[in-house]
Amino acid sequence: PDIAKSFFHIVCRDMLTDSSVISGPVIHQVGITVLGESSDSSFSGRMDQLMALQTDGSIRLNLFVQSDLNAVLKDFYDRDCDIYLIPREYFTPLAGEGSFLALENDEVMQSLDPAELVGYWTVNNSTGAASLYGIPVSQIPGLAKYFHVEDGILCVRASEENAAYALKVFRLLVRGLE
Repeated sequence: PDIAKSFFHIVCRDMLTDSSVISGPVIHQVGITVLGESSDSSFSGRMDQLMALQTDGSIRLNLFVQSDLNAVLKDFYDRDCDIYLIPREYFTPLAGEGSFLALENDEVMQSLDPAELVGYWTVNNSTGAASLYGIPVSQIPGLAKYFHVEDGILCVRASEENAAYALKVFRLLVRGLE
């Protein structure tokens, strides 16, 4: 009995001091907010399939479909989400503030026709430089199957802490839903 008790204490102590046993793999949360309507309820299932094939299981998606602009803006300014699908009329002023990542040099551009994106470049008010901060849903037919957003733009919030994971999901949204 004393040997079993000692063994139990040693194993428990080792488990409590080994952070990989306690925490397991790190899961990064990537939030997607849509200001519009969901037109197909199978989006989450399809994204789960893509995530399983394309990532190492270290990313978990949180999807928020909103019809209230104020709720979306609150999420945006509270930095609650990473990827946004919003109407162009709301996208343009936020992009002008430098709120989204510039995408023109991202690998996702290889799957898009640059001529179709000419009218979607936005001038950053601070720098005066024009960049492509979002992709129109019209260029992402797979995404249009799942959501209806009038003149929608898909974009990634400029954020240091989660940008790499948000870009992985963004690329899947653009290329993987075809």
